[in-house]
Amino acid sequence: MLGIVVACGGGLFVVFGIRKTNESNALSRYVPADTIESIPFGVPIVATGTVVADQPLTSPVTQKPCVYFDYVLEREVESKDDRENTNWHWQQVGSPEKQTIPFYLQDQSGKMLIKPDGCEVNGIFRTQQFLQPGTISNLSGGLKLLADAFQFATTAAKGNRERVTESMIAIGSNLNVFGIATLEGEQKFLQKTHDYPLVLSPLSKDQLVGSERKNAYLFLGLGALLIIIGLLLMTQK
Repeated sequence: MLGIVVACGGGLFVVFGIRKTNESNALSRYVPADTIESIPFGVPIVATGTVVADQPLTSPVTQKPCVYFDYVLEREVESKDDRENTNWHWQQVGSPEKQTIPFYLQDQSGKMLIKPDGCEVNGIFRTQQFLQPGTISNLSGGLKLLADAFQFATTAAKGNRERVTESMIAIGSNLNVFGIATLEGEQKFLQKTHDYPLVLSPLSKDQLVGSERKNAYLFLGLGALLIIIGLLLMTQK
């Protein structure tokens, strides 16, 4: 039975590895655009520019103007091992919260509309802050928080801590957008398709492709190893 479980776990790693391989192959087909103005239609491209927006969001954690943020709330909880020793680990509270708005990517040639709904983000700015104990329990409206609902703490004793981890795309930051240009009315914008995702990242194409390939090799290698171990366990008498 153990061998079957181990081999099945290896199979899942192989599936993840194949998925990462497909993602890296898709990213490798994006073509860097010289300027935003020169972006062609119907071709997967990488556009580089500065993030601008008329009415930006406000990051709940950093209080900076932004066009995208997502955050996760966590509480430190106690657990005990077989010897009744106390261990502390972080447990997510609720579901991650995300908010985003359409924005413009701008360079010296002009600007293009980006509609980030359903986008993927990779390598964007990430920050983590401790909260005053009890902040999560006292929040109203579920976990859809307003910026002033967070009560930050400079220090907190282990075993009585809460924290928020946020990823954010700030106004004025440099960004690479991977997508396919299309036209809506007279407005040109970048979107995702079935074959090509819309990816927002400060990382270059080479950096993203390399990262995805490393992850693919890691999953495939672990998967193959677990499958071999599972098969060996199943053949033991």
